[in-house]
Amino acid sequence: MVTGLLRSLLFVAVILVLAPLHLARAQTQAFLENPPPNSFQSGIGVISGWVCNAQRIDLELNGIRTQAAYGTARGDTTLVCGDSNNGFGFLFNWNLLGAGVHTVKAFADNQEFANITVTVTTLGEEFLRGANGEFMLSDFPQADKNVTLIWQQSLQNFVLKSAPGGGGGNSGVPPRILENPQPGSFQSGIGVISGWVCNAQRIDLELDGIRTQAAYGTARGDTTLACGDS
Repeated sequence: MVTGLLRSLLFVAVILVLAPLHLARAQTQAFLENPPPNSFQSGIGVISGWVCNAQRIDLELNGIRTQAAYGTARGDTTLVCGDSNNGFGFLFNWNLLGAGVHTVKAFADNQEFANITVTVTTLGEEFLRGANGEFMLSDFPQADKNVTLIWQQSLQNFVLKSAPGGGGGNSGVPPRILENPQPGSFQSGIGVISGWVCNAQRIDLELDGIRTQAAYGTARGDTTLACGDS
C-alpha cells in the first residue's frame, strides 16, 4: 500500500493541524506554512498552507512542478479571506530528493508567492523497510520530562509513543485504500491522513465522530493499473 510513496509526488487526502500564519509570508493573502524556511526535513511529510483565492496551486521542488490539492476548510483564514475553503496540501516523500539543500516554490495561478530552501536528511533509501527502533529522549519537553520515540515505517520517521499503545482496524482494499495512518500505529504532532480512491465525488474523514471533507483528485501514477487513471 505504501509503494506509491516511493515513485511520485503524492497527495490525496490531507487533514492538517495548522501552524501559525506568520510562516513563509510572501503576500497578504497567500502563505506557505510547511515546510518553514531553512528547516530540516526527512521521511514522508506534508507541504501545506493557504491561499485566499485561486483556481490552482502548484508546488515546485528542484524545478519540477506538481499540482497541490486545494480548497479544504481553513476556518482560521475567514477574517483574512472572507471564506474558509482556502487550504492546500501536498503529501511528499522527502527521500526522493536525496540528502542536501533543496528549493521549494509555491504558485497560485502561476504566480509565485513563496520560495524557500530546506535541508533534507535521508537514511540512504527512498523507503526504508523492515527497520524497528525506539528510544527515550531525556529532558524533553521540559528538563524533568522524558518522551519515547518509535520508528513508524509508513511515515518514514519517528513519532511519540504512548505507554498503552494498541489499536486496530483496517485500511480498506482496492479501489479504496487508507495509507496513513496505519492500523494500531502511534501518531503525534502535525501529520497527514492520506490514501487513494479510484472513483468518487467526495472523500470524507471522520475522527472520533467528527467528519470533515478531504481534498481529492491529485495525481497518483502508481494507481493507474488499479484505477485506469491517475
